Amino acid sequence: DIRRYFEEIKQEQWQKLDSKQVLSACDKYHDTLQALPKVVRLWNVYTYTDEEIKRIKVS
Repeated sequence: DIRRYFEEIKQEQWQKLDSKQVLSACDKYHDTLQALPKVVRLWNVYTYTDEEIKRIKVS
């Protein structure tokens, strides 16, 4: 579950966080989102999830 994963990494101490693993997971989730039909891109849940992935990758 994407949301659960995001909540887990937000709670993790930055010193213990494996940034390569987080980026890899974000890439995997982003690929999954991109594979969905284009109509779902209009849904709020899609927009929220896509923005969260981008925010985490930039952080």
